[in-house]
Amino acid sequence: MPAPDTAPPAPMPQSLVLFGGRNFAVLETVGIIRIPVCRTGNLSLTVMVDYHCYDGLAKNVEDYEAIEGTLTFLPDEVEKLLEIIIVKDNIPEDNEDFYVELTNARSSSKDGFAALGPIATARVIIVDTDVPSVIYTDDDYIPVLEAKSEEGTKEEQVVHITVRRKDGIGPVYCKYVTEDGSAVEGRDYERAEGELTFAQDEMTAEVAVTILESCCYDHKEDFRLILYDATGGAKFDPDTDGGEDSCVITIVITPRIATRDIRSRTMRALGVNWQKTQKG
Repeated sequence: MPAPDTAPPAPMPQSLVLFGGRNFAVLETVGIIRIPVCRTGNLSLTVMVDYHCYDGLAKNVEDYEAIEGTLTFLPDEVEKLLEIIIVKDNIPEDNEDFYVELTNARSSSKDGFAALGPIATARVIIVDTDVPSVIYTDDDYIPVLEAKSEEGTKEEQVVHITVRRKDGIGPVYCKYVTEDGSAVEGRDYERAEGELTFAQDEMTAEVAVTILESCCYDHKEDFRLILYDATGGAKFDPDTDGGEDSCVITIVITPRIATRDIRSRTMRALGVNWQKTQKG
């Protein structure tokens, strides 16, 4: 006799685990992002799924605090939340991202099985909220008097130039250097070069420039202090001398009246050509 027809066993009902979306965007000031993980299909099962984070442009510890572990869905539970801490910094930067991945969906029940759904990886975009710092000075031109000499000695005068920044509170930096105009390095002023630092929450910094006593101040002389190469997300005020790429401050050295008159009378009495004495 032919064997009786036997129906194939019914497929075991499955439970799918997946993220509630492919992409999530949050401000860096949000504190914590909560990402939904959903379960569909057979809700009678107890289902487990592993999760972990990995870096994109955002870096663990610097921009967010990575998590890993296992989620357990009890019968009839349809959603769990993964909580991830977003780290706020004070550095203007481009938006950054990281990823959360689900793996190894499983169930120990004989009444069905678990599997990953179509969205097993979620991308989290951290939107930067910091405004770039703008580095500037109050004046493009700074007048100073020549160094005052005492009898028998040459004196120096140190001028402190205040540099400011508006917007932003994180650490930023820029380089600075002096450059000759009609005033000459080593004769009229000492070269200044270095890096200017605005520490966290600092809104002003200073550059010290030394003015030398010179024998040639019969009229005004000038040189420049140039701020350049801003880092830490900072930029320069485009409306000041130097534009967006730098900040240029012209320092004008004015002779003291009494000293100038004495020099002029002395040179006239000696019949000396002033410019020739300076050019050698």
